[in-house]
Amino acid sequence: MRLDGSKIGSLEGRERRYAVGAGGGLQLRVYPTGRKTWGLRRTVGGSVETVTLGQWPRMSLAAAREKAGDLREAAEESDENLRWAMHRWREGRKALHAAPPFREFAARYMAEVAREDRKDLKPLQRILDRDLLPTLGSIPMDKLRPDDVQKLVFARRDAGRRASAAAMRGLLKRICGYAKVCQMIEKNPVDATPQRFVYRPRARTRTLSVTELRRFFAGLEELRTHPGERAYAAALDLLLLTLVRKNTLRMTRWEHMDFETGIWEIPAELMKMGLPLNVYLSRQAVARFEELRKLAGPAEVVLPGRWAITVPIEQNVLNKVLARHWKAWKLQRFSPHDLRRTASTRLNEMGYDPDWVEVALGHSIKGIRGVYNRAQYAEQRRQMLQEWADYLDTLRKGA
Repeated sequence: MRLDGSKIGSLEGRERRYAVGAGGGLQLRVYPTGRKTWGLRRTVGGSVETVTLGQWPRMSLAAAREKAGDLREAAEESDENLRWAMHRWREGRKALHAAPPFREFAARYMAEVAREDRKDLKPLQRILDRDLLPTLGSIPMDKLRPDDVQKLVFARRDAGRRASAAAMRGLLKRICGYAKVCQMIEKNPVDATPQRFVYRPRARTRTLSVTELRRFFAGLEELRTHPGERAYAAALDLLLLTLVRKNTLRMTRWEHMDFETGIWEIPAELMKMGLPLNVYLSRQAVARFEELRKLAGPAEVVLPGRWAITVPIEQNVLNKVLARHWKAWKLQRFSPHDLRRTASTRLNEMGYDPDWVEVALGHSIKGIRGVYNRAQYAEQRRQMLQEWADYLDTLRKGA
């Protein structure tokens, strides 16, 4: 078949690579992935060689014919010129197919993979910019070695920052895993540094006792007296009242709220399990959200950052708030997620159906029961969360 420039786009990949002639030894090679490259077949010293000219569509049919003509013209001058010309084109081919530097491929991973998997890319971007790119940024992906990874990760681990080292390793492993899928590397260099030698996370069991909850509420009241931290006090209160995750709350927009029905409609993209959830708001939770609404002003998000009303607070803001105050409140160290665990623990201790609690947490019911039980327990959860909020009010009053 004679190649027609208007039909190149319709050529599809097959099980094996094939070529379509364009005249004078010029051909378009079509790969199983759909990638298309221009090549010029020439006979040199009795053997057939193919010189790669470029990749379609960056090189058009007309441009490929022009380059092929230049190469044939050089070949007519002498065999030596031909060999030199082919050498130049081979070098060009190597450059065309060379693996990109880590910096470039990491940006591709963030755009093509991480953006689809993560609600908020800022934490990953911080690890890239601060920890990985300064050392690895200029290294080609196929030149990245296990030693490069291990030195970087172990240096952070040995500095006493094991969790940070694990985060660096995790992101590196995912980026290199994608490079392997894209056939840029044969082995993932991070596999030579197993996670168990970097960081072994311990299962957290921290919950606040009744006495600690009273002190926590007293601390929130004191926090509300600081204009710059009133929103954080309301947010921490809401984590306990609603059982939601910290990131779900901070990424929530006002459009997800319906105060008339008392329903917070959390979309799937804000949920860790990837399923939407309706949170039935108690009167106390509505009051906290109304407080946040006044503080947020024209912002589209419930907890806007300080510099842009369309962007929520940073991921670790509430953790930092607690880190500044837990000692003053006469409490042992705890995190925002420990409030969610506290709520779950207390509700189970108070005798509420575990299934109601699990659905309220946004969890799937485990085991064979979970396969068949798709109930959402809307009315039961609404009543449970209101009774929970009323109980917490008794602790606020010191009862």
